[in-house]
Amino acid sequence: MFRFLACGMAVLCMISGCQRTSTARSGANDLESTRVVLKQHVFHSQGMATHTMLVPDGWQTEGGAFAGFPGIDRILPSQKITITGPDGSQVRIGPSMAGRDLQLAYQSRTPELTVMDGYPIVYLPDSPQAWKTYFEQKVFPHEEDPAISSAGVVSVTRIDELNALLESVSTARRQMSRSTRQMGQQFGIQQNHFWDAVAIGIEYSKNGQTYEQLHVIALTGVTTQSSAGRDTIWRTEMDYSVSAPQGQLDARLPLLLAVAQSVRTTPDWLRAVERLRRGMARADLETVAMQSQLHGQTMNYISDLSQRGWTSRDGSGNASQNRLVDSIHEEEVYRNGDDQYLLPGHYDHVYGDGNGNFILTNDSLYDPGTDSSLDGNWSAADRVQ
Repeated sequence: MFRFLACGMAVLCMISGCQRTSTARSGANDLESTRVVLKQHVFHSQGMATHTMLVPDGWQTEGGAFAGFPGIDRILPSQKITITGPDGSQVRIGPSMAGRDLQLAYQSRTPELTVMDGYPIVYLPDSPQAWKTYFEQKVFPHEEDPAISSAGVVSVTRIDELNALLESVSTARRQMSRSTRQMGQQFGIQQNHFWDAVAIGIEYSKNGQTYEQLHVIALTGVTTQSSAGRDTIWRTEMDYSVSAPQGQLDARLPLLLAVAQSVRTTPDWLRAVERLRRGMARADLETVAMQSQLHGQTMNYISDLSQRGWTSRDGSGNASQNRLVDSIHEEEVYRNGDDQYLLPGHYDHVYGDGNGNFILTNDSLYDPGTDSSLDGNWSAADRVQ
Protein backbone atom coordinates (compact mmCIF):
# COMPACT_ATOMS: atom_id res chain seq x y z
CA MET A 1 0.00 0.00 0.00
CA PHE A 2 2.65 2.52 0.96
CA ARG A 3 5.36 2.24 -1.67
CA PHE A 4 8.99 2.12 -0.76
CA LEU A 5 10.15 5.63 -0.02
CA ALA A 6 6.69 6.98 -0.71
CA CYS A 7 7.96 10.18 0.80
CA GLY A 8 10.63 10.11 -1.88
CA MET A 9 7.81 9.61 -4.38
CA ALA A 10 5.97 12.58 -2.89
CA VAL A 11 9.15 14.64 -3.03
CA LEU A 12 9.59 13.81 -6.72
CA CYS A 13 5.96 14.55 -7.45
CA MET A 14 6.31 17.96 -5.83
CA ILE A 15 9.39 18.60 -7.97
CA SER A 16 8.16 17.30 -11.32
CA GLY A 17 4.44 16.48 -11.04
CA CYS A 18 2.80 13.03 -11.23
CA GLN A 19 -0.12 11.64 -13.19
CA ARG A 20 -2.40 8.82 -12.15
CA THR A 21 -3.10 6.00 -14.58
CA SER A 22 -6.33 4.43 -15.80
CA THR A 23 -8.07 1.38 -14.34
CA ALA A 24 -9.04 -1.87 -16.07
CA ARG A 25 -11.03 -4.85 -14.83
CA SER A 26 -11.06 -8.59 -15.47
CA GLY A 27 -13.62 -11.35 -14.72
CA ALA A 28 -15.30 -12.45 -11.47
CA ASN A 29 -13.72 -14.78 -8.96
CA ASP A 30 -12.04 -14.38 -5.56
CA LEU A 31 -9.28 -15.85 -3.46
CA GLU A 32 -11.83 -17.32 -1.07
CA SER A 33 -13.25 -19.68 -3.71
CA THR A 34 -12.11 -23.29 -3.95
CA ARG A 35 -10.65 -22.53 -7.37
CA VAL A 36 -8.32 -19.62 -8.14
CA VAL A 37 -7.91 -18.44 -11.73
CA LEU A 38 -4.76 -16.43 -12.47
CA LYS A 39 -4.91 -14.63 -15.82
CA GLN A 40 -1.93 -13.10 -17.54
CA HIS A 41 -2.66 -9.39 -17.81
CA VAL A 42 -0.75 -7.33 -20.36
CA PHE A 43 -0.07 -3.68 -19.54
CA HIS A 44 0.25 -1.22 -22.44
CA SER A 45 1.71 2.25 -22.79
CA GLN A 46 1.35 4.34 -25.97
CA GLY A 47 0.45 1.26 -27.97
CA MET A 48 3.36 -0.82 -26.63
CA ALA A 49 2.98 -3.93 -24.47
CA THR A 50 5.33 -3.17 -21.56
CA HIS A 51 4.67 -5.62 -18.71
CA THR A 52 2.79 -8.82 -17.96
CA MET A 53 1.55 -10.04 -14.60
CA LEU A 54 -0.58 -12.87 -13.22
CA VAL A 55 -3.81 -11.35 -11.88
CA PRO A 56 -6.53 -13.20 -9.93
CA ASP A 57 -9.73 -13.26 -11.97
CA GLY A 58 -12.05 -10.48 -10.85
CA TRP A 59 -9.32 -8.17 -9.53
CA GLN A 60 -8.81 -4.63 -10.82
CA THR A 61 -5.55 -3.60 -12.44
CA GLU A 62 -4.16 -0.07 -12.38
CA GLY A 63 -0.96 1.40 -13.76
CA GLY A 64 1.74 -0.37 -15.73
CA ALA A 65 4.80 1.28 -17.26
CA PHE A 66 6.17 4.20 -15.27
CA ALA A 67 8.10 6.73 -17.31
CA GLY A 68 9.98 8.24 -14.39
CA PHE A 69 10.19 11.86 -13.34
CA PRO A 70 10.93 14.84 -15.61
CA GLY A 71 14.32 16.32 -14.87
CA ILE A 72 15.38 13.34 -12.76
CA ASP A 73 17.17 11.27 -15.37
CA ARG A 74 19.01 8.94 -12.99
CA ILE A 75 15.77 7.06 -12.29
CA LEU A 76 15.12 4.80 -15.26
CA PRO A 77 11.59 4.01 -16.45
CA SER A 78 10.14 0.97 -14.69
CA GLN A 79 6.65 0.07 -13.44
CA LYS A 80 4.01 1.30 -11.02
CA ILE A 81 1.25 -1.29 -10.62
CA THR A 82 -1.65 -1.83 -8.24
CA ILE A 83 -3.85 -4.96 -8.21
CA THR A 84 -7.00 -4.73 -6.05
CA GLY A 85 -9.40 -7.49 -5.02
CA PRO A 86 -13.16 -7.19 -4.37
CA ASP A 87 -12.57 -7.07 -0.59
CA GLY A 88 -9.83 -4.42 -0.80
CA SER A 89 -6.87 -6.81 -0.72
CA GLN A 90 -4.00 -5.38 -2.75
CA VAL A 91 -0.69 -6.09 -4.40
CA ARG A 92 1.43 -3.05 -5.22
CA ILE A 93 4.63 -2.99 -7.23
CA GLY A 94 6.52 0.23 -6.71
CA PRO A 95 8.69 1.93 -9.33
CA SER A 96 12.46 1.71 -9.31
CA MET A 97 13.89 4.48 -7.17
CA ALA A 98 17.28 6.07 -6.73
CA GLY A 99 18.51 8.88 -4.57
CA ARG A 100 21.41 10.79 -3.18
CA ASP A 101 22.44 12.12 0.23
CA LEU A 102 25.24 14.70 0.03
CA GLN A 103 27.10 16.59 2.72
CA LEU A 104 30.07 18.65 1.59
CA ALA A 105 32.83 19.50 4.04
CA TYR A 106 32.11 22.56 6.17
CA GLN A 107 28.59 22.84 4.77
CA SER A 108 25.14 21.76 5.88
CA ARG A 109 23.63 18.54 4.61
CA THR A 110 22.03 19.07 1.20
CA PRO A 111 18.30 19.40 1.93
CA GLU A 112 15.59 17.10 0.63
CA LEU A 113 13.19 18.40 -2.06
CA THR A 114 16.18 19.24 -4.25
CA VAL A 115 17.77 17.55 -7.28
CA MET A 116 21.49 17.25 -7.88
CA ASP A 117 23.12 15.75 -11.00
CA GLY A 118 19.89 14.00 -11.92
CA TYR A 119 19.36 12.44 -8.47
CA PRO A 120 16.69 13.49 -5.96
CA ILE A 121 18.04 14.19 -2.48
CA VAL A 122 16.41 11.62 -0.18
CA TYR A 123 17.68 10.66 3.30
CA LEU A 124 17.66 6.91 3.96
CA PRO A 125 16.58 5.37 7.28
CA ASP A 126 19.46 3.43 8.84
CA SER A 127 17.73 1.35 11.54
CA PRO A 128 14.36 -0.36 12.21
CA GLN A 129 13.28 2.51 14.46
CA ALA A 130 14.33 5.01 11.79
CA TRP A 131 12.23 3.14 9.21
CA LYS A 132 9.24 3.31 11.57
CA THR A 133 9.70 7.04 12.13
CA TYR A 134 10.24 7.61 8.42
CA PHE A 135 6.98 5.95 7.43
CA GLU A 136 4.91 7.56 10.16
CA GLN A 137 6.24 11.08 9.68
CA LYS A 138 7.03 11.23 5.96
CA VAL A 139 5.25 8.42 4.12
CA PHE A 140 1.75 8.13 5.55
CA PRO A 141 0.93 11.86 5.23
CA HIS A 142 1.53 11.55 1.47
CA GLU A 143 -0.59 8.45 0.79
CA GLU A 144 -2.46 8.94 -2.50
CA ASP A 145 -5.69 7.18 -1.42
CA PRO A 146 -7.84 9.68 0.54
CA ALA A 147 -9.97 6.84 1.98
CA ILE A 148 -7.03 5.53 4.04
CA SER A 149 -6.71 6.64 7.66
CA SER A 150 -5.13 5.60 10.97
CA ALA A 151 -2.08 4.09 9.30
CA GLY A 152 0.67 2.87 11.61
CA VAL A 153 3.80 0.72 11.58
CA VAL A 154 3.47 -2.34 13.82
CA SER A 155 6.81 -4.02 13.01
CA VAL A 156 10.05 -3.53 11.11
CA THR A 157 12.25 -6.58 10.60
CA ARG A 158 15.41 -7.04 8.59
CA ILE A 159 15.18 -10.02 6.22
CA ASP A 160 18.34 -12.02 6.86
CA GLU A 161 18.09 -14.27 3.80
CA LEU A 162 17.56 -11.40 1.38
CA ASN A 163 20.29 -9.32 3.02
CA ALA A 164 22.70 -12.20 2.42
CA LEU A 165 21.80 -12.12 -1.27
CA LEU A 166 22.22 -8.35 -1.44
CA GLU A 167 25.63 -8.71 0.20
CA SER A 168 26.75 -11.06 -2.57
CA VAL A 169 25.57 -8.59 -5.22
CA SER A 170 27.34 -5.71 -3.49
CA THR A 171 30.51 -7.80 -3.32
CA ALA A 172 30.32 -8.30 -7.09
CA ARG A 173 29.93 -4.57 -7.57
CA ARG A 174 32.96 -3.88 -5.39
CA GLN A 175 35.02 -6.27 -7.52
CA MET A 176 33.82 -4.57 -10.70
CA SER A 177 34.97 -1.17 -9.41
CA ARG A 178 38.19 -2.42 -7.77
CA SER A 179 40.60 -0.48 -9.99
CA THR A 180 38.63 2.74 -9.57
CA ARG A 181 38.49 2.21 -5.81
CA GLN A 182 42.21 1.53 -5.53
CA MET A 183 42.99 4.67 -7.51
CA GLY A 184 40.68 6.68 -5.26
CA GLN A 185 42.36 5.38 -2.12
CA GLN A 186 45.62 6.95 -3.31
CA PHE A 187 43.87 10.32 -3.05
CA GLY A 188 42.23 9.64 0.32
CA ILE A 189 38.87 8.55 -1.10
CA GLN A 190 37.10 5.69 0.68
CA GLN A 191 34.06 3.80 -0.62
CA ASN A 192 31.66 1.73 1.44
CA HIS A 193 29.03 -0.43 -0.25
CA PHE A 194 25.88 -1.08 1.77
CA TRP A 195 22.57 -2.92 1.47
CA ASP A 196 19.35 -3.27 3.41
CA ALA A 197 16.26 -5.47 3.11
CA VAL A 198 13.35 -4.99 5.50
CA ALA A 199 9.81 -6.26 5.94
CA ILE A 200 7.55 -3.54 7.31
CA GLY A 201 4.29 -4.56 8.94
CA ILE A 202 1.56 -1.91 8.64
CA GLU A 203 -2.05 -1.59 9.71
CA TYR A 204 -4.47 0.96 8.26
CA SER A 205 -8.20 1.66 7.98
CA LYS A 206 -10.14 2.15 4.78
CA ASN A 207 -13.90 2.64 4.53
CA GLY A 208 -14.39 1.31 8.05
CA GLN A 209 -12.31 -1.85 7.46
CA THR A 210 -8.92 -2.56 9.06
CA TYR A 211 -6.21 -3.96 6.78
CA GLU A 212 -2.85 -5.59 7.41
CA GLN A 213 0.03 -5.04 5.03
CA LEU A 214 3.51 -6.46 4.55
CA HIS A 215 5.86 -4.18 2.61
CA VAL A 216 9.16 -5.61 1.34
CA ILE A 217 11.95 -3.15 0.58
CA ALA A 218 15.46 -3.96 -0.67
CA LEU A 219 18.11 -1.46 -1.65
CA THR A 220 21.83 -1.19 -2.31
CA GLY A 221 24.14 1.78 -2.44
CA VAL A 222 27.61 3.19 -2.01
CA THR A 223 28.95 5.96 0.21
CA THR A 224 32.05 7.86 -0.88
CA GLN A 225 33.99 9.66 1.85
CA SER A 226 36.82 12.12 1.24
CA SER A 227 38.17 15.43 2.45
CA ALA A 228 35.53 17.06 0.24
CA GLY A 229 32.71 15.46 2.23
CA ARG A 230 30.36 12.48 2.12
CA ASP A 231 28.28 11.41 -0.89
CA THR A 232 25.78 8.51 -0.79
CA ILE A 233 24.01 7.14 -3.86
CA TRP A 234 21.46 4.32 -3.55
CA ARG A 235 19.01 2.35 -5.71
CA THR A 236 16.06 0.10 -4.93
CA GLU A 237 16.40 -3.52 -5.99
CA MET A 238 12.96 -4.67 -4.88
CA ASP A 239 9.81 -2.88 -3.75
CA TYR A 240 6.40 -4.45 -3.36
CA SER A 241 3.63 -4.67 -0.79
CA VAL A 242 0.70 -7.02 -0.16
CA SER A 243 -2.32 -6.37 2.03
CA ALA A 244 -5.55 -8.05 3.12
CA PRO A 245 -8.36 -7.49 5.62
CA GLN A 246 -7.28 -7.88 9.23
CA GLY A 247 -6.81 -11.51 10.23
CA GLN A 248 -6.59 -12.79 6.62
CA LEU A 249 -3.10 -11.74 5.49
CA ASP A 250 -1.26 -14.81 6.80
CA ALA A 251 -3.53 -17.22 4.92
CA ARG A 252 -3.35 -15.22 1.69
CA LEU A 253 0.34 -14.37 1.80
CA PRO A 254 1.59 -17.22 -0.47
CA LEU A 255 -0.83 -16.30 -3.27
CA LEU A 256 -0.32 -12.54 -2.88
CA LEU A 257 3.45 -12.98 -3.02
CA ALA A 258 3.12 -15.18 -6.10
CA VAL A 259 1.18 -12.40 -7.82
CA ALA A 260 3.74 -9.77 -6.74
CA GLN A 261 6.64 -11.85 -8.07
CA SER A 262 4.99 -12.58 -11.43
CA VAL A 263 5.73 -9.20 -13.04
CA ARG A 264 7.64 -9.53 -16.33
CA THR A 265 8.89 -6.89 -18.76
CA THR A 266 8.37 -7.31 -22.50
CA PRO A 267 11.25 -7.25 -25.04
CA ASP A 268 9.89 -4.02 -26.59
CA TRP A 269 9.92 -2.25 -23.23
CA LEU A 270 13.40 -3.52 -22.42
CA ARG A 271 14.67 -2.19 -25.76
CA ALA A 272 13.07 1.19 -25.10
CA VAL A 273 14.70 1.42 -21.67
CA GLU A 274 18.00 0.28 -23.16
CA ARG A 275 18.00 3.26 -25.49
CA LEU A 276 17.87 5.50 -22.42
CA ARG A 277 20.60 3.54 -20.70
CA ARG A 278 23.02 4.25 -23.51
CA GLY A 279 23.11 7.87 -22.47
CA MET A 280 24.30 6.99 -18.99
CA ALA A 281 27.90 6.63 -17.81
CA ARG A 282 29.40 3.14 -18.02
CA ALA A 283 29.43 2.83 -14.24
CA ASP A 284 25.68 3.41 -14.22
CA LEU A 285 25.24 0.82 -16.96
CA GLU A 286 27.06 -1.71 -14.81
CA THR A 287 24.81 -0.83 -11.89
CA VAL A 288 21.68 -1.32 -14.00
CA ALA A 289 23.02 -4.62 -15.33
CA MET A 290 23.68 -5.78 -11.78
CA GLN A 291 20.15 -4.74 -10.81
CA SER A 292 18.80 -6.94 -13.60
CA GLN A 293 21.07 -9.75 -12.49
CA LEU A 294 19.84 -9.38 -8.91
CA HIS A 295 16.24 -9.95 -10.03
CA GLY A 296 17.27 -13.21 -11.68
CA GLN A 297 19.35 -14.24 -8.67
CA THR A 298 16.46 -13.41 -6.36
CA MET A 299 14.07 -15.60 -8.34
CA ASN A 300 16.62 -18.43 -8.32
CA TYR A 301 17.20 -17.90 -4.61
CA ILE A 302 13.49 -18.03 -3.79
CA SER A 303 13.08 -21.09 -6.00
CA ASP A 304 15.97 -22.80 -4.23
CA LEU A 305 14.65 -21.76 -0.84
CA SER A 306 11.24 -23.17 -1.72
CA GLN A 307 12.62 -26.50 -2.91
CA ARG A 308 14.96 -26.90 0.06
CA GLY A 309 11.98 -26.44 2.35
CA TRP A 310 13.82 -24.93 5.30
CA THR A 311 12.18 -25.85 8.57
CA SER A 312 14.57 -24.32 11.09
CA ARG A 313 14.16 -20.75 12.23
CA ASP A 314 16.58 -18.72 14.29
CA GLY A 315 14.27 -18.51 17.29
CA SER A 316 14.55 -14.73 17.36
CA GLY A 317 10.81 -14.22 17.19
CA ASN A 318 11.02 -12.09 14.05
CA ALA A 319 7.41 -12.62 13.07
CA SER A 320 7.47 -10.52 9.90
CA GLN A 321 10.54 -12.28 8.53
CA ASN A 322 9.20 -15.72 9.43
CA ARG A 323 5.83 -15.00 7.83
CA LEU A 324 7.50 -13.84 4.64
CA VAL A 325 10.03 -16.67 4.37
CA ASP A 326 7.54 -19.34 5.46
CA SER A 327 5.20 -18.17 2.72
CA ILE A 328 8.03 -18.49 0.20
CA HIS A 329 8.57 -22.06 1.42
CA GLU A 330 4.94 -22.82 0.54
CA GLU A 331 5.47 -21.92 -3.12
CA GLU A 332 6.32 -24.17 -6.06
CA VAL A 333 7.96 -23.20 -9.35
CA TYR A 334 5.94 -23.80 -12.54
CA ARG A 335 7.06 -23.30 -16.11
CA ASN A 336 5.04 -21.46 -18.72
CA GLY A 337 6.94 -21.38 -22.03
CA ASP A 338 10.32 -19.80 -21.35
CA ASP A 339 9.14 -18.14 -18.12
CA GLN A 340 8.96 -19.58 -14.64
CA TYR A 341 6.44 -18.54 -12.01
CA LEU A 342 6.20 -19.09 -8.26
CA LEU A 343 2.72 -20.31 -7.35
CA PRO A 344 1.27 -21.33 -3.96
CA GLY A 345 2.22 -24.94 -3.22
CA HIS A 346 -0.81 -25.91 -1.15
CA TYR A 347 -3.04 -26.50 -4.19
CA ASP A 348 -3.22 -30.14 -5.32
CA HIS A 349 -3.85 -29.33 -8.97
CA VAL A 350 -2.41 -26.56 -11.16
CA TYR A 351 -3.44 -26.18 -14.81
CA GLY A 352 -2.03 -23.89 -17.51
CA ASP A 353 -3.07 -22.95 -21.01
CA GLY A 354 0.43 -22.18 -22.35
CA ASN A 355 -0.42 -18.48 -22.61
CA GLY A 356 0.48 -17.43 -19.09
CA ASN A 357 -2.87 -18.27 -17.46
CA PHE A 358 -3.21 -20.69 -14.53
CA ILE A 359 -5.96 -22.38 -12.53
CA LEU A 360 -5.21 -23.52 -8.96
CA THR A 361 -7.62 -25.93 -7.28
CA ASN A 362 -7.91 -28.67 -4.67
CA ASP A 363 -10.94 -30.16 -6.42
CA SER A 364 -9.76 -33.49 -7.83
CA LEU A 365 -12.94 -33.76 -9.92
CA TYR A 366 -12.48 -30.44 -11.69
CA ASP A 367 -11.50 -30.67 -15.35
CA PRO A 368 -10.76 -27.36 -17.12
CA GLY A 369 -11.23 -29.12 -20.46
CA THR A 370 -14.94 -29.48 -19.73
CA ASP A 371 -15.40 -25.99 -18.27
CA SER A 372 -17.50 -24.06 -20.80
CA SER A 373 -16.48 -20.73 -19.24
CA LEU A 374 -12.86 -21.22 -20.34
CA ASP A 375 -11.15 -20.69 -23.66
CA GLY A 376 -7.96 -22.33 -24.92
CA ASN A 377 -6.34 -25.67 -24.32
CA TRP A 378 -5.72 -26.43 -20.64
CA SER A 379 -3.46 -29.14 -19.21
CA ALA A 380 -1.63 -29.88 -15.99
CA ALA A 381 1.08 -27.23 -15.51
CA ASP A 382 4.74 -28.26 -15.67
CA ARG A 383 6.25 -28.05 -12.20
CA VAL A 384 10.01 -27.45 -12.07
CA GLN A 385 11.65 -30.10 -9.92
